[in-house]
Parts: sequence; structure tokens; C-alpha cells
Amino acid sequence: MPTSISDLVSLPRGDISKLVSSSPFELTCHMNPKHEFYAKRGFRAKDLGFFAIEEVAGNQFSVRKNFSDIFEMVMVDEQRLFKESQLESTIVNDTTILSSYDPQVVGSTHVDCRIKVPKSDEFKGICKQVIHVGCEPPFFNMK
Repeated sequence: MPTSISDLVSLPRGDISKLVSSSPFELTCHMNPKHEFYAKRGFRAKDLGFFAIEEVAGNQFSVRKNFSDIFEMVMVDEQRLFKESQLESTIVNDTTILSSYDPQVVGSTHVDCRIKVPKSDEFKGICKQVIHVGCEPPFFNMK
């Protein structure tokens, strides 16, 4: 499985901060065509996927509309509730997939670009980032 930065890269790089209700934006995951996994082992964009894990509470669980029904699971960890979903992706070419993220709920979502493990239904996370969605800070009179 891919193990270095030269295997895959997701863009935009790093953690992302957006205002709630701002416009949807694109996420892309690119496979290096010179790397062994593409050149010798036959991995292609069809083997890639974006997955999102978000902490949810109360009715926020059903608010997200940018997730597809391809994969959905609820995990409970120490009194915290998480939702993991596979984002709907479009294959751009042999090395790239494209997804859209719609920042409509305040919170932090962990997004991974993953590659499908051969001969299984599992994916292995490679490029990890966090999308922070929040509000503008309130105006304070400093007098």
C-alpha cells in the first residue's frame, strides 16, 4: 500500500477553514503515475475514494446532504458519536478523482483520500486533512 507523499496527494493541501454556508468547493486526489502502485501494480483512479468522518450531535446527524449513500456507518467512541461516509467522486482521468464538499454545518470533518485494498472491500487512508467550518467571530466593542 502507498506509504509516502509521492504516492498520492489531495488538493487543496493541508487543513481547510471555511465559513458556514459558504460555497461548495472541490477536493481532488491525485496518484503519481511514476510511482510503483500506478506504473507496476495497476492502481488507477477507480481505486481511489474520499471518506469523511465527522463528529455529530443531535439532529446534525441527518443535516449533511453532500454525502452519498455508497457507504455510511455510525461509530461510538467514549460517549462521542461519529459518522463516516464516502463522498461521491468523479473520475477525472486515470490518476485523479474529484469530489465536492458543501460547508453547511459548523464543526470539523476529517477527510481522507483512500485507496482500495486489492481483493477486498476495504480502503486504506493515505492523504488526511481536516475541514473546519465555522462562523465569523462576533464584533466586540473594545472601549
